[in-house]
Amino acid sequence: MAKHSTNTDGLKYTEASTDNSMKDNRENLEKIGKDLMKKPVSAVNSETGLYEPMEERGTYKDALCELAQRLSEERRFRHKYM
Repeated sequence: MAKHSTNTDGLKYTEASTDNSMKDNRENLEKIGKDLMKKPVSAVNSETGLYEPMEERGTYKDALCELAQRLSEERRFRHKYM
């Protein structure tokens, strides 16, 4: 069984820090995010503990667009029937 996750093990401490709002760090995080959107969705293999690409899921951009679509449909449904 695979655990869905975003592999951020490559972040430096300053990049991963939640309290570093300096301009150069924000710009670097934006670049990291844009690069990540192009990568295939990956999941941790529970047997090996390693990240493995899930080619059938597409890229993180694809997965994010799919999630946004599902959330939009759910919101419309709730407003229509509640």
